Amino acid sequence: MNSQQIAQVFQPGGALSRIKGYEYRPQQVTLATTIREAQGHVMAEAATGSGKSLAYLVPIVDKAIQNKTVALVATSTVALQEQLLNDAATLKRLLFPKLKVALLKGRSHYLCPTRLKGALKDDHTRERWQSLYAIEKAHKKGKIERSQMTPLALKAWDIVDASICTENNKCSKCPLRDAREMAAKAHLVITSHAMLIHDGARRSILPEFADIVIDEAHKLEDATTDQQSVSIPFVNDPKPLTDLIVIGITTSMGTEVLPYLQAAMNQVQDPDKVGNGRIPPTPAWGTLCDAFNQHMIPRLEGLDRQVQSFEPVDDKQLIAQMKCQWDLQHYIRNLQLFFRVDPSYVRWVENAHMKSAPLEVGCWLHRNIWEGARPVLVSATLRKLNEFDRDSLGLDEGPELVLDSPFDYQSQCLLILPDSLDPDHAGYPDQVAKCLRDLHDTLGGSVMCLFTSWSAMRAVDKRLRDHLPLLTQGIDGERTQLINQFRAGGTVLLGTATFWEGIDMVGDTLRGLVIARLPFDVPTDPLHKARADLMENPFIDYTLARTSLKLRQGFGRLVRSRTDTGVVVIMDPRLRTRRYGHQLLGTLPKCTIYEGNDIQGMTRAWFQRKPKVA
Repeated sequence: MNSQQIAQVFQPGGALSRIKGYEYRPQQVTLATTIREAQGHVMAEAATGSGKSLAYLVPIVDKAIQNKTVALVATSTVALQEQLLNDAATLKRLLFPKLKVALLKGRSHYLCPTRLKGALKDDHTRERWQSLYAIEKAHKKGKIERSQMTPLALKAWDIVDASICTENNKCSKCPLRDAREMAAKAHLVITSHAMLIHDGARRSILPEFADIVIDEAHKLEDATTDQQSVSIPFVNDPKPLTDLIVIGITTSMGTEVLPYLQAAMNQVQDPDKVGNGRIPPTPAWGTLCDAFNQHMIPRLEGLDRQVQSFEPVDDKQLIAQMKCQWDLQHYIRNLQLFFRVDPSYVRWVENAHMKSAPLEVGCWLHRNIWEGARPVLVSATLRKLNEFDRDSLGLDEGPELVLDSPFDYQSQCLLILPDSLDPDHAGYPDQVAKCLRDLHDTLGGSVMCLFTSWSAMRAVDKRLRDHLPLLTQGIDGERTQLINQFRAGGTVLLGTATFWEGIDMVGDTLRGLVIARLPFDVPTDPLHKARADLMENPFIDYTLARTSLKLRQGFGRLVRSRTDTGVVVIMDPRLRTRRYGHQLLGTLPKCTIYEGNDIQGMTRAWFQRKPKVA
């Protein structure tokens, strides 16, 4: 299809108009036709409600089918991957009857039948038995869904999933391998950021692709950093080596690696009282890396070959071999990444762990992901301080789009900026607690508060535990469990990092959102400091730019549809008192703003005078 034909698909009376409840959105046409015509790397900030998923799926699927190539979509969350599966099924029904789709998740989302078989032969508690039998039953029906498991079931799942399976595993029936084979035959492959980055240039898991869309692209830089970062414990007996005893292999290499780790620790520049600090790329560091790679890596690789050559006589030994091989290869890979002379990495010691992370990931992404493909990066929050950042993601020139939200924030959202104490003041948790009490008393629940630290969240929890129906992360459960309880209504939810994004609560489920503190990175974090030091204006170009992304993500939890309405309270006074506060406010949607402390009165008035938008 050409651009005009693609535009027609979205028009009233077009193919997609047969979707129940379909609304024509010009933002979809703009994004879809831009992707169809693009000559470079596309960056698109598409606000919630703009319909970006169908907008990018139509042109890339059409091209994949016509050219007999593969289009790949990578997302950060399983929820979006499943939504894309549903969208693809809709396109197959209405537009592309020949479309073949495959979903390729991370290893931990697949069952390993061999591990399950072995687990069912071991001794367990009654509750563990019940969980394992439920997993076996769901597997036979083909209906296993990790995201829907209870915490107890997840503990059982951890001993039967495919997280330790390697590409050359010897299982006769492997759901992970079946998924990869399906992906090799598909026009459209849906996967995760982590899987995409892990596979990198190897392409041992994912098929070769011509077009690639990164949805939730604001998380790609951090996801790539995480995949290329290492953390090695400073111990005499690392488990990947000591655990080899289960397959009859003993080694003293742990004690031989330790002196090299000690030598690295001795090179920390300006260590604190417990030895934490950065390791500078000095000539002495280069000498140490050369010695380690010359003397230790060949021996460790020989040990890996010994593990691979082990011949298991039963399923129990096969499982043991799989785990040993996975853990050992991961350990060797971490040592190789840590002990190398590469100025593009920062290394440091933190709490008896040797750590390493890339200073930037753009070059790696350009070389290993974008090369030879047509990338499209989309997110509801892709710009930093209202500017697109191509360099950090290794993107070439190309179209840049900002697709406005279809929501009327002026009438749907009241932003309250109270005159609060400084966040570091001893009385600040009391003010946050009072704000939550006021909102709960006014709204009867349906209030969520986002924190930037566990300690701050627990301080507020302590002040409210005996007074409000609370759901606190890490105390009353974890994310999925808490969200399900919160949807029942009447409660106040307290959460940290994972609650700032990826939560979709439409309607009256969430009517009051409190942001306890502006989400700045910890300034003393070695990676943060090293990256900031590369900038001409470290605070504006790096620190504040990252904060703006996180703030917009948190703010975006409230309004998720045209009929949502509610109140956002940002307690941090720096949004009003500091010069950069105006910059951060300028990145948020244009909503109604009230500056003052009458949180309860303004909230009551807002819901009385501002009916939901039709």
